[in-house]
Amino acid sequence: IDRHQPRMFDGDLVFFTAALDDGFHVDPVTCWNPHVGGDIHEHPVDATHWTMTTPEALSVIGPRLATPGPVRDAISGPDGSDPDDSEERQPSVR
Repeated sequence: IDRHQPRMFDGDLVFFTAALDDGFHVDPVTCWNPHVGGDIHEHPVDATHWTMTTPEALSVIGPRLATPGPVRDAISGPDGSDPDDSEERQPSVR
């Protein structure tokens, strides 16, 4: 693990920050920037790290992911298509 060198992610990053966490004083965009080749879309959520999956936090995250714009484009592409629905995608066989 000590020798692991993460590769650069060549795409946009969408992430949600736990805005109520006060123990982590580092800018998350600064931390991710060296590892992401595209745009970084940060969205603060009024929650702690431990409550990011509560119904309250997910009620903020879910609609943001579904809203057309840069976040949705980063997830599914500018035309709104789901890459998993592509006819070109072939099922893997093991």
